[in-house]
Amino acid sequence: MSVHYRKQNYECSKCQAFFLPYKIGIKCPNCDASIDEIDTREYIDVIKSIVDSMELHKLQHGRYFPGAWYTGDFMDHVQGMMYQIFDAMEKVKPDDEEKYLMDLLENKFDWGNQLYSKKHLKDIASEIYKIYKDKNFDEIKSREFIKPIPQRKPLTKWEKIKKWFDKFLP
Repeated sequence: MSVHYRKQNYECSKCQAFFLPYKIGIKCPNCDASIDEIDTREYIDVIKSIVDSMELHKLQHGRYFPGAWYTGDFMDHVQGMMYQIFDAMEKVKPDDEEKYLMDLLENKFDWGNQLYSKKHLKDIASEIYKIYKDKNFDEIKSREFIKPIPQRKPLTKWEKIKKWFDKFLP
């Protein structure tokens, strides 16, 4: 199971850039337009939501990026990128983890016409990294949530017929 936090795509009213206004006082990463505090209220919990989903995925799957991931909106896109870079960091185990994360965001992704998103996502990754270190995410061990289904012995032909007839009896 993968956890998606549905947030409506936030679009800057001035330049139509997509981003997550996750804190009060944030400005559009593309045009530097100020964002009304009322617009940021819905997005204040974005960092916590991403961190919570990372923790759950790590417990369930042993990694942050789940086995299946659908990107339906900008929030899904950001979540998926954060999962990928934190998984890579834990695999490589660099000496300077935060620098490694920033280097991945700088060089691993093709930003195309959304170059403005690079710094924005670095800021989000930095916020997540602080919580990651505080909560010792690197020590989270996967645990199995699903118990194996007990195997039943196959029914005999007589038991199958009896079971079928039992459906018609009051």
